[in-house]
Amino acid sequence: MRRLGALVIVGLFAGLQGCTNSSGPSTTTPSGGSSGGTSTSAKGGSSGETSVAASGGSSGGTSNGASGAGATDGAAPDYPNATDGAAPDRSRATDTTDGAVAMTPTELCQTAIRLQVESLSVCQGGSQEERFALANLCPDSYFNADSNRTVASVAACLGLLAARSCTDVALNFLPSCLASGTRPVGAGCSYSSQCQTNICAGAGGSCPVCLPARIPIDSPCVSGYCQDGSFCHLATGLCTDAATIVYASQGQPCNLFAKPVVGCAGDLLCLSGSDVSTFGVCTPIPGAGQPCALSTTGNMLCAAGTTCLGVSGTNTCTLETCGAGPPCDEASYCAAGDGGFACVPQPTVGQPCDALSVPCLSPAVCVGSTGKCAIPRALGETCDADNPCADLLSCLAGTCRPTASANCPAGGGDGGTG
Repeated sequence: MRRLGALVIVGLFAGLQGCTNSSGPSTTTPSGGSSGGTSTSAKGGSSGETSVAASGGSSGGTSNGASGAGATDGAAPDYPNATDGAAPDRSRATDTTDGAVAMTPTELCQTAIRLQVESLSVCQGGSQEERFALANLCPDSYFNADSNRTVASVAACLGLLAARSCTDVALNFLPSCLASGTRPVGAGCSYSSQCQTNICAGAGGSCPVCLPARIPIDSPCVSGYCQDGSFCHLATGLCTDAATIVYASQGQPCNLFAKPVVGCAGDLLCLSGSDVSTFGVCTPIPGAGQPCALSTTGNMLCAAGTTCLGVSGTNTCTLETCGAGPPCDEASYCAAGDGGFACVPQPTVGQPCDALSVPCLSPAVCVGSTGKCAIPRALGETCDADNPCADLLSCLAGTCRPTASANCPAGGGDGGTG
């Protein structure tokens, strides 16, 4: 099974913060909602009683900010409806808040991880399958003897993770609702949830340890991680309270260098032309017939149901198809036959398959030793050559365990994935 090294994901999830930086209760306003006032509220934690407004939402009052390239301090434009085309699309993690408390610890852990990875997939593009595989380490990666997380606290966090905006992704900021652990700085670790600083990672092939304390607000953040509820400001290089972020609506200017930052609500991208940028205009992810958007990670972005193809010398979002017909549904794949391409049902558990040409219906995988589809064995389940473990797990003495290197029996760490 694949082993995802900690360094692969350091910096991508480093913003995962500790659970509560508020001493009072929290309330959540859904995307675009408002509990008072008319201007766009920011989102992020603060001390004392906290009202967290999801992307584009408002918890009342007004926000100050700036817009346009090079803008600094000043009055922000009034964005009363920062919701147009902005609702986050987190389709991979289907059940987030409805009945979340009724989920098992494994389901809660997996959903929280998938929501975080989904944000990267939607806002930055590219394949995120290896990061989705981190869910195979559940429930131990969230609920273990050194973690302070509870079923109730993680369930309460799912709505905030689902509402994470593309601006939050660009700033490497996540809501501070996942509790840290009890292990001190420098202690060996397998999961970030075990650490007091909520970051377990290794460097240069070293075994993972709990990394040093996070950087406080208004302190330089050229290296290291900002404390809960803050992000590293692109212009000042200082850890900045995330509650200052302003989320603009479709068609409004955005500027991630401004003081305060003026980002975009939900899945709106800050585009300069067709490039995702630090300043420009808040724009929906392009759809069919529109130029593909170039993400900051070098991937081409298109709306769901379309793919980026070179058309007349231009990268254009094009409707997905199978031959001359519509795209296949999630239970089928596009196969070549004598009459051309056609959608064919994917084989299920126990049916013949081919890892390259005849893929199994997820979550089943094609097992090379049998040539048939099988469900990968989960953490703690029995395993053998014909019943392999899921990615990031290894079959040890007949049981699926986290993959460990020869020198790090505890495993490779999760690189701060929370």
